Amino acid sequence: MVITFPLTQLIETRIDHPHMVVPQQFRRQSQQYLSDQQPLAKTYNEDEPPLGPNSVSITHRFAAYTVAVGVGTPPQMQSLLIDTGSSDLVVFSSSSQQCRASLWGCGGGYNPVASSTYESLDKSFVFGFGNQSDTARGSFVRDDMRLGDYLVRGQQFALVEDSILDFDIEGVLGLGYKSMQQAEVKYDTVASKLYSYDVNPKPIYSLYLDSRHRQERPRQMSEKSFKPGITNISECSSRRPNPYALPKASLDLGFIDALKHVGDSMEFISCISKHEFSVALSDITVPSSGASKSVSLVDKKAGTMLDVLLDSGTIGILITDNIADAIARRISPLAVYDDSLPGYRLPCSSIPNSAGDYFELTFSIDQTVAPTKSKTIKVAFSELYRELNTTSHTPDDKKCMLDIVRESTYGIGNILGTAFLSSVYAVFDVEEHRVGIAQASYYNM
Repeated sequence: MVITFPLTQLIETRIDHPHMVVPQQFRRQSQQYLSDQQPLAKTYNEDEPPLGPNSVSITHRFAAYTVAVGVGTPPQMQSLLIDTGSSDLVVFSSSSQQCRASLWGCGGGYNPVASSTYESLDKSFVFGFGNQSDTARGSFVRDDMRLGDYLVRGQQFALVEDSILDFDIEGVLGLGYKSMQQAEVKYDTVASKLYSYDVNPKPIYSLYLDSRHRQERPRQMSEKSFKPGITNISECSSRRPNPYALPKASLDLGFIDALKHVGDSMEFISCISKHEFSVALSDITVPSSGASKSVSLVDKKAGTMLDVLLDSGTIGILITDNIADAIARRISPLAVYDDSLPGYRLPCSSIPNSAGDYFELTFSIDQTVAPTKSKTIKVAFSELYRELNTTSHTPDDKKCMLDIVRESTYGIGNILGTAFLSSVYAVFDVEEHRVGIAQASYYNM
């Protein structure tokens, strides 16, 4: 699900890793491949599928996490938002409002006329994005797509001709369940195609988003920090040549990378629904001010749990209003909710950044209020903020916002977006209807 937060007041607080491949670099690479008449990517079909897992670099810009996908022949590189909360594959036309008229643009978009493998399906659509304040209109088409090392022939997607979003993206890579697609006739997602043709050994994919402020908080590592290998799924194998290399932000298709999470095993949590990646949250705790004990923010006497959707297409953490307020107050008493963001506005200098400044989310593995098996994840307060773009300020009065949103702002339920997912290594198992989560390997809390 794509929840669009206004970005006009924000400035970019993270510089992309030098090892991440940004769309412009992809474009230069594709031009070189084409001029040298070398194959751009491995291809697969029923007769000759490639083998092995597939890891795709993720780029983090502003608050969006994207992957570069080549669409058409020759490939037109598109920056697609990774969205576990939706299921449709959406690409903006180069003639769309997003590309021509929006503040953010789209980096070029996709021009079907320039592709020799383009095929029109003569089916129109109207999509709603996230909170339904944004809609997209266009038609369904087919064309070849390149994701990482692989080329998927004849992939169906929604070609948007009329929409404007508050992101500098060229589309959305929906990774949710096929049953949730807004298309009347459902179609295979890119991830499901890779599995159905035996490219990936398991119908899973994993997300490692890395710290939102990696370059502001470098990690000191030793060889003992890492344990190489793959966890739980014996059929999968790791391709990482250096087991002690710093993990890159990535979308891992078909395998689990043990280098990207803490612990020897991955805890899997059954999804509440077989149509979306929603799980049961049994508790949220914050450190008590001036005390060593933690304070629970969930009313356990009520005998209920919070259903939360794990959604990489949403920036913030959308949570019950009183819990959102309590977390914000614990971070800073100066935090004030601002509906226009939406989120909490506060002085950047008031955000704590010590080892004990975090809150914890406990997930019920057996889906009971008092779980016998649970998984707890820590989220540092410093992972929740972004700097606001004010016209003039001194270092002492610089303004920030917290990516915590009252659920009533949108009224679409509790959602754990990238403000949470950046703290974990998350594995989405479509076949078994479960999600595996573990603390991200960069964490030293």
